[in-house]
Amino acid sequence: MHVVSWQIQLPNWGSLDRSSAWEAFAAGAGSQAVVSAAAEFGAAAVLGVDWTSLRAYENLSSGLSAAGTPVPPYVFMNYRCHTYVFTTLG
Repeated sequence: MHVVSWQIQLPNWGSLDRSSAWEAFAAGAGSQAVVSAAAEFGAAAVLGVDWTSLRAYENLSSGLSAAGTPVPPYVFMNYRCHTYVFTTLG
């Protein structure tokens, strides 16, 4: 197996809620630089690890399709699970 990653500059880190940089991440995944690198690599699959990965994959796959490059399948392996528990004591 050969794994490749690309860095996407984001305005902020440390949050996975609505205030996170998920929109910037998704836009970066569809950038010409990432699409070109992904097309050259010829991935067999794209691995997503949390909810922010879906829009990024959609943008990447749109760019690959527009370039006439085969779109690899999306494999979602959610290992970053977060829960919120509301309790009332008293």
